[in-house]
Amino acid sequence: IVDLMNSLSKDQEWDQFLAGYVNRSLNNQDYEKASDLSNRIRNPVLKISSLGEIMSTYLMDGNETETKLLMARVQLELDKIEDPDIKASVLISVGEMLGALGTKAEPEESLEKVVTMAAESPSKFESAAMHSRLAVAYMQQGNKAKSRSHFAQAERAAGQIKEPADRIS
Repeated sequence: IVDLMNSLSKDQEWDQFLAGYVNRSLNNQDYEKASDLSNRIRNPVLKISSLGEIMSTYLMDGNETETKLLMARVQLELDKIEDPDIKASVLISVGEMLGALGTKAEPEESLEKVVTMAAESPSKFESAAMHSRLAVAYMQQGNKAKSRSHFAQAERAAGQIKEPADRIS
């Protein structure tokens, strides 16, 4: 039984199961249970998604203190994501969700974090991927100037990759 429980605690499907119960708990307005369940999720991307669902509930209820605490937890989970492209994607998603719920600084604050990540990336491949994500995010916001700028930066970064196969992967 111990081995089974240990394997479940590292299993992606188990994390998805827990994330589903976070949503169910939120639907039942059992915020404490939702928070406890989110603590058990190991995958940082799924955990951030669940924390985002909890944050959206608190934002709709006008509970900014709890939202700030959850945002700190999101930041801790973001630090656990090693792949810069996945981190950028999650940051953009969180920013869009918070912006849609009326948070004043979002999604711009999250997008600026991704801009910084892209500028500081030592890998042209990673930089190109992040700039392309930024181009799409700004286009979805209707900011064509920033979208074009990031698309051009993605093209420049991709053009500096030596192997043609790596440019299109």
